[in-house]
Amino acid sequence: MKYFAGIDIGSTAIKITIIDENKEMVGHRISGSGSMFYNYAHQTLNDLLKDLNISKEEVLYTVATGYGRKLLKKPMKILVR
Repeated sequence: MKYFAGIDIGSTAIKITIIDENKEMVGHRISGSGSMFYNYAHQTLNDLLKDLNISKEEVLYTVATGYGRKLLKKPMKILVR
């Protein structure tokens, strides 16, 4: 199965949604963004994937939006794979 991740990095919360290749939402998670957007975004994504039993290799593409999207030092796609 192929999956895609959408991440909204706001000033107070990180919201992540995972959809599958059939455009069905398979899971989502919300966590606080704190002062380390980059670390919290990756940790939240990794925790969600683990809970959904989805491997990082199955996530084909990740897109980030919101207040903290430009604070990511490396593209999420590379780090998720």
